[in-house]
Amino acid sequence: LADEEWDFILCSMLAWLETISENTAVCHIPLVQLLASTSCVLSSTFSGYFQALTTESAEQLPVNLLSEWKLFFSEGIHSLLLPLIVKFADECKNSSEMSLHHRLLEALGEALAFMSKEQLLDHTLPPKFVAGQKTNLTDKLQTLLNTLAPLLLLRSRPVQLTVYHLLYKIMPDLPPYDDENLKTYGDEEEEPGLSPPASLMSVLAMQENLIANILEDVPVGEVVFIQPQIG
Repeated sequence: LADEEWDFILCSMLAWLETISENTAVCHIPLVQLLASTSCVLSSTFSGYFQALTTESAEQLPVNLLSEWKLFFSEGIHSLLLPLIVKFADECKNSSEMSLHHRLLEALGEALAFMSKEQLLDHTLPPKFVAGQKTNLTDKLQTLLNTLAPLLLLRSRPVQLTVYHLLYKIMPDLPPYDDENLKTYGDEEEEPGLSPPASLMSVLAMQENLIANILEDVPVGEVVFIQPQIG
């Protein structure tokens, strides 16, 4: 492809996603859902292509295309997709696995799988905090956890998988906030570590009985394989 053709395709894809993001009120219309799904699939295709690009292949591309993808197109795409999965997840309760809405959630999840940790931590989600929560996490991390964690409880496999993969990217970043900043509370001698974030504790608490029933007869130290329920 020539430089102008790459620009046309990438700019069109970004423009379609921007249009969808700005007009979510009409996303219940089948043709709009089809456009959104197709745009997400296109995003996944390009993300996978650029991610797997070798040095030799990159040399065959137009000058600056790879840097433009990383610094502009990828940033722009994923900054639009993250709020969309939150928006559409709230509307998935009555959608069947054969519906266009379900397929849209799947396409969104596949596209968001390519979102980097840096992009995730630099999100533009509306601030969301838990009143009275004792935490050293940054406002960005608190908002991300408080927004995404409750979505794990939705009975939608695409949403659950998407949220799991997004949270998995940032989980290793959480413990150091206890190690480095616990002293700010002046009680490190009484409390060796802070509780996990309230949003995660809420999810764990709501699933406590389920986990207890599954692991009731399993000795400590044994590995358990849990088969997901399909349908």
